[in-house]
Amino acid sequence: MKKSVKKVGIVAFAAILLSIVIVIIMAQFERVYKKVESYGSDAVRGMRNNNPLNLRRTGINWKGEKKEVTDKEFEEFDSLMWGLRAGLRNMRTIMSRGHNTIGSLVSVWAPPSENQTGKYIDYVVRETGYSASQRLEFEKEIMFPIVKAMCKMESNLTLNEELYEEAWANI
Repeated sequence: MKKSVKKVGIVAFAAILLSIVIVIIMAQFERVYKKVESYGSDAVRGMRNNNPLNLRRTGINWKGEKKEVTDKEFEEFDSLMWGLRAGLRNMRTIMSRGHNTIGSLVSVWAPPSENQTGKYIDYVVRETGYSASQRLEFEKEIMFPIVKAMCKMESNLTLNEELYEEAWANI
């Protein structure tokens, strides 16, 4: 009798634990992918706007830019691919102006007046294995880990290689 009660207790505990894990996973999924109308963090904003690198609104007429916009501060795109493509083009321009290290690129991308730039640089360095002062070329293989880390930092998007390849091909 005691063994069956013990087994039932273990099974009930495992079921509760599994339920908690499922709730946590679902909350994480909703936080990143749920469409939010008018509020939320920059991560949610980046996903809502299909702007995984959180480009600020400019006068540039990007390919794939939404015709009707609701966000007055950040660019909005028809798809993640177009938003990523715009981010890559912007990154290429910044790097062509001499900001071709992670430290310099991130300092322009996420200035200290608005961000914790040092922590951002440390994160990208840790994720990519490049040093903050290593000179980088704007090449597909070099940029993938950098863009992947920056998408994670900006929008909590885990960039997959297929989306990156498509955006890169459309630069």
